[in-house]
Amino acid sequence: MPDLSLGVDQLQQERIRRGTHTFGPGPDGKNIYRPAIYQHQEYPKVMDRTPAPKISDFKGKPDATVLLEQAMKDWDAQQAASVVHSKAEEEKWLAAHEPGSSQSESQVPAGAIGTGAADEKAGSKKKHAVR
Repeated sequence: MPDLSLGVDQLQQERIRRGTHTFGPGPDGKNIYRPAIYQHQEYPKVMDRTPAPKISDFKGKPDATVLLEQAMKDWDAQQAASVVHSKAEEEKWLAAHEPGSSQSESQVPAGAIGTGAADEKAGSKKKHAVR
């Protein structure tokens, strides 16, 4: 197989592929890749640190895959609801979810994950939507 690197070493190619860079005209008028300064962005960030449900959480239940799928949807919604976009939102979220606060419980009802309670609610809505 021919070498298509055109004189650029593989390490530099990988840095171009993975790193931050700009593509623009060089001193000879040809376009080249130039390294750019990486700036860490603090926001948006996910505040909820609840671990994702696993199939082992539903071991021994007859509808384990269905329960896991619903629990993953609930967990995903919970994660999406915990995304903050600024320091003020982060402080507000932390104040609302600190231990001992009345809102510290997750937004998913306590019996929803793993029991199918949320699935029953969604099922009743689906039945009406299908008709």
